[in-house]
Amino acid sequence: MYKDYLEFAHELVKKSLKAGCDQAEVYVEEGRQFKLEIKDGEVETLKQAGSKGLGLRIFKNKKLAFGYTSDFNMEGLEKLLNDLVVIAEYSDADECNGLPSKDVPVSDDLEIYDEKILTIPTEKKIEITRKMEEAAKGYDRRIKRFKSSTFFDWAGSTFLVNSSGVSLQKKDTYCYIACLPLAEDGNEKQMSFWYSMKRYFDELASPEEVGVTAAEKAVKMLGAKPVKTQVVPVVFSPLETASLCTSLGTCLGGNSIYRKNSFLVDKLGQQVASDKVNLIDDGLIKKGPGSSPFDGEGVPTCKKYLIEKGILKNYLFDTFYARKMKTKTTGNAARSYSTVPYISTTNLYIDKGDTSPDDIIKGIDGGLYVTSTMGAGLNEATGDYSVGAEGFWIEKGEFSHPVSQVTISTNFMDVFKNIVEVGNDLYMMDSTFAPTIKISQMTVSGK
Repeated sequence: MYKDYLEFAHELVKKSLKAGCDQAEVYVEEGRQFKLEIKDGEVETLKQAGSKGLGLRIFKNKKLAFGYTSDFNMEGLEKLLNDLVVIAEYSDADECNGLPSKDVPVSDDLEIYDEKILTIPTEKKIEITRKMEEAAKGYDRRIKRFKSSTFFDWAGSTFLVNSSGVSLQKKDTYCYIACLPLAEDGNEKQMSFWYSMKRYFDELASPEEVGVTAAEKAVKMLGAKPVKTQVVPVVFSPLETASLCTSLGTCLGGNSIYRKNSFLVDKLGQQVASDKVNLIDDGLIKKGPGSSPFDGEGVPTCKKYLIEKGILKNYLFDTFYARKMKTKTTGNAARSYSTVPYISTTNLYIDKGDTSPDDIIKGIDGGLYVTSTMGAGLNEATGDYSVGAEGFWIEKGEFSHPVSQVTISTNFMDVFKNIVEVGNDLYMMDSTFAPTIKISQMTVSGK
């Protein structure tokens, strides 16, 4: 019997090498998750489940084979290994296949594990979730129903061992609460949401704050209408700026760059955004939702500027695509036990500016403040960007009325080059986060 998963993983790596593999890697995940959904005060979903899984990646003659299982019986794993050896024989060789070179992750505690999450009674979670709905209803009589209100938490461990001498483990937790109320006024309905997500339970926003914020957002959208088509300044709320960053992060992935499926191909060292824009990927932020001492291949994570004062400084790489592009991995391989590594951001954000959101709004005579967008509106290869949008019309420096049924469009490069103000309201709500931004002009298509 093995003492722990690391010992277990080491044994499987040894067996892989004895079976003729040139390199081998074992990736193990185990954990417990809890999910509670309440609708209109009644419990609709309550699930708590433990899970574990193992992924085995082998390389032989520069050929890759991968398999995964939730069966930790060594006899079954040996069968999986033997099957993978056969699969590798029939796979295509690629000189870029293989494990990364060994490197030692930073040892600093990133504070991504909260033992308390494992001790919270179910009754407490139900109480918290109901309080969100009660606070939302108490905010305005027009909040009558809910799509759902949610409490979710996770606690787990990851173990990574490979034949290059890497032997790593980490524990992490996170939890979130979310409220989705429906505001009704006559025949009109508007739904909105708000949430809080943290590594530590005690750092979640209060259920009352989440419920009231969600209700306020829904009520304020009652009476929304389109505006006439025009070219105007557009302000993105922090959540919508973060959504822009998510799309931009995909376009910075080494896989997209190698395949020439990004409008940012061959743009290193060039001005691709306003000099007010600093886009950073940092896997070492304490308590960060995307923080980890190592990535999905065991490579240390780090802080890196992707865009600095508008200049494109870095793409994102895992080991495979770094070799394809004759560069080094940036520690941005993500994965689960059931997948091979793929490129992803860690904690991605636009650094804050020095202008308050109120001052940004006050400086606009006529324009749109965007609170939500709809549709997959980015062509990554060309940068063409067009999405449905909702928010508020700005008139003479103040919000005039809610806006819906409009489309905003431009080229994605122009979105970032035309950022003329960056807010000072940077808060880490998720693994991608950003402040308010003002874009000098975009086409708003309405009636």
